[in-house]
Amino acid sequence: MKQIYVFCSRSVSSYNVILGSHDIDNSQEGAVSRKAQAVLRHPSYNSRSFAYDYGIIRLQSPVTFNSKVMINL
Repeated sequence: MKQIYVFCSRSVSSYNVILGSHDIDNSQEGAVSRKAQAVLRHPSYNSRSFAYDYGIIRLQSPVTFNSKVMINL
């Protein structure tokens, strides 16, 4: 997991999000890749103390869930 300050230091469009894979160096069946469209920081994020150092990444296109890409509740 990356801290939100890492995402704020580069252009959002330069990020490629890989879902359904535990090894980004080796493509796995069922894994999908999407470009980031936006990073939404927590409204109380503090860049000095790193309090609330998390956010949401909005993808440029939707993702279809499969046996590798899922929400595990």
